[in-house]
Amino acid sequence: MSKWKIVADSGCDYRQLANLAPDTEFISVPLTIQVGEQAFVDDASLDIDHMMEVMEASKSAAGSACPSPQAYQAAFEGAENIIVVTITGGLSGSFNAARVARDMYIEEHPDVNIHLIDSLSASGEMDLLVDEINRLIGAGLDFPQVVEAITHYRE
Repeated sequence: MSKWKIVADSGCDYRQLANLAPDTEFISVPLTIQVGEQAFVDDASLDIDHMMEVMEASKSAAGSACPSPQAYQAAFEGAENIIVVTITGGLSGSFNAARVARDMYIEEHPDVNIHLIDSLSASGEMDLLVDEINRLIGAGLDFPQVVEAITHYRE
């Protein structure tokens, strides 16, 4: 069991994180891009060129779907302290899915700490939050200290 998990949806640019703090794991939970009848999972295996070809050939608008609460719950498995960073709630239901997942997960694992962060952004700003969380964990802060520090950092 890892002590820490940093979980981010794929609104974050990272699919893996170099130089992880000790006893820490990074998990990317993918969003899905829907183009017509085709669904593209935004993970490391996504063929962006093919997706763009399908988008250009499609007469329908592309859309996206947030990760399911079950996808978040699977990402939470095996950690004592979990910090989740989601793409802005203004663009996606990812934060709400993570909140539902947290509430269900804590019912079965009451000793686990989970903190959710709506990045209020996407991409680079999410990356900065993830990097800072990793740095704070590496500095030896405990869960409440990490939560307090990252809350101030995001503001």
